[in-house]
Amino acid sequence: MAVERSAQYERMSLEAYLAVVEQDPEHAYEYLDGRVYMMTGGSPDHSIIGSNLTGLLQALLRGRRCIIYNSDVYVQLSELYRVCPDVTVSCDVRDRGAQEVIRYPCLVAEVLSPTTEARSRPEVFAVSFLPQHSRVPADQF
Repeated sequence: MAVERSAQYERMSLEAYLAVVEQDPEHAYEYLDGRVYMMTGGSPDHSIIGSNLTGLLQALLRGRRCIIYNSDVYVQLSELYRVCPDVTVSCDVRDRGAQEVIRYPCLVAEVLSPTTEARSRPEVFAVSFLPQHSRVPADQF
């Protein structure tokens, strides 16, 4: 779930967004085309779905040089989009040892609540030319 931080229609530069993130390390913020959203906790069902998806991916990727990340990690999809997806997979060596952000994911999955569905549009992820992006509706489990 997310709460919009900036005033309606107010846009923020990436540099200003990064300053917000640095000043408030206790919270996660997504940056979507200039709008900043503070991420809040999800429901138990949301957590179960994300955990189950992670478990499935771990089984499928066993033996491969891929890393599965949870929503604690920022993913930079482009200069306009920095997000905290529920599950991210990167098999790219350039992401190994990343300290701040994953830049080369091969899969990004978002468990959709009514709030995230309203702002998690495919065009956000298409910008980055991701090979795979999944949207998982929470109410279908």
